[in-house]
Amino acid sequence: MGGRRRRVELLEVCLLLLIGQTVCRESPQTEHLSSYQLTVPRIVGGRLRRDVDGQLPNQVSYLITVEGNDHVVHLERNKLLLPADFTVFSYSQDGSVITTRPPVQNHCHYQGFVQDMEGSSVAMSICNGLRGVLHLSDDSYGIEPLDSAPEQHLLYRLQDVTSQPRGCGTPHHGHANSNNTEHAQYETEEIHRTQHSRMKRAVFPKTHYVELLLVVDNERFNFMNRNETAVREEMVHLANFIDSIYMQLNVRVVLVGLEIWSQQNLISTEGGAGEVLSRFTQWREKELVPRRRHDSAQLILKRSFGVTAGMAFVSTVCSRSHGGGINAFTNNNLPAFASIVAHELGHNLGMNHDDGRFCTCPVNACIMNSGATTDECDLPEYCNGSSSFCQSDVFLQVRPELSHHAMLSLSRRGNTSHVCVCVCVRMDSPAGTSRLTVTMGSAKTTMDSVRPSLDPVRTIIIIHSFIIRHL
Repeated sequence: MGGRRRRVELLEVCLLLLIGQTVCRESPQTEHLSSYQLTVPRIVGGRLRRDVDGQLPNQVSYLITVEGNDHVVHLERNKLLLPADFTVFSYSQDGSVITTRPPVQNHCHYQGFVQDMEGSSVAMSICNGLRGVLHLSDDSYGIEPLDSAPEQHLLYRLQDVTSQPRGCGTPHHGHANSNNTEHAQYETEEIHRTQHSRMKRAVFPKTHYVELLLVVDNERFNFMNRNETAVREEMVHLANFIDSIYMQLNVRVVLVGLEIWSQQNLISTEGGAGEVLSRFTQWREKELVPRRRHDSAQLILKRSFGVTAGMAFVSTVCSRSHGGGINAFTNNNLPAFASIVAHELGHNLGMNHDDGRFCTCPVNACIMNSGATTDECDLPEYCNGSSSFCQSDVFLQVRPELSHHAMLSLSRRGNTSHVCVCVCVRMDSPAGTSRLTVTMGSAKTTMDSVRPSLDPVRTIIIIHSFIIRHL
């Protein structure tokens, strides 16, 4: 019986390799894929050559077969991904913080493009085989070595990844200036993972940088067999994916740090997504902000929130108290999960959901729409002013003379251009009244109210009309 069973299993493997798709029982590696094929990537020009110090080359090319078509993929090491002072925080058994700065400049995480395919992009790790994403002109694919035969690689469309929550809990027009995330009714949207990384317009003339810090919860750490090196490599890999999404807008994501809750979770992860987000941002303000400079912190959770894949505050990339988000990593497919983290980071950067807005987007390709879009819909809200916390290279404008500011993005129906203006909004309470002062350049308006606080709807209307008059 034993010999017969081995022959049957061998036949199954042979069939799998011959026809390039699943024909036998699923393995843990493929159980979240509704469809896939096999391919054998080949290095263009022979074998992968290392230098005398054993380091990988800065540039390398591969020939990869996708849906029966051969594509040449050109890759270059992502030298902006990790700063020289990239820092990892973990914990000893007594709860004290362990700080390390591993050597990361000769990492194996690359980005590139597909030859003769305009608009294509690739993010890949070449450490042990190829792991990454390929965004072609008509579809997006994940690739990774087959566990049972590493020379073979699984190739699958990202839309064929199943069993991952696909909703964002952030309100469609939510603001993050409240400490209570539960006051709003969180609408659920479907986050499509098919083509999230292609954003074809609104490229900034000057490169802007977002300093990202990732936090991995204890359950995810345990899932990775409590291997800090494996967790670090996975999170660097994740950051490379996210950076490849935003770099098409001339926005670069730099992973400045990693926090691993190696002993226990440092907040309660029980309850709804809004509750966990509130606890996380409070912990971040108290513990993480003083420890390592960053613009946004994203918590990676092993647990599920049902249909909600993630949640984040909007327009808080410069906020000490709300610059963060939470993300549910319930399966082990990193390319699919990267689109969720990119989506929640987008909220921190000021992006609202594109649903219901005046956008004429021809294909499904931007990260902020439940159907995904590409046209003028991705970053109309990505306009920020100065901040003592964030670095100046994060922002479109720097206005140091404004002690408190709000950056507003305006667009007129039928006009695809967006106007970004820096506005100072100051609240005073003279003689028991509330006074709102709005300043834009040399223009100023003041509104008094006898109530303890100004009506928010009336305030927004006044600010908006004031800006329109002075543009």
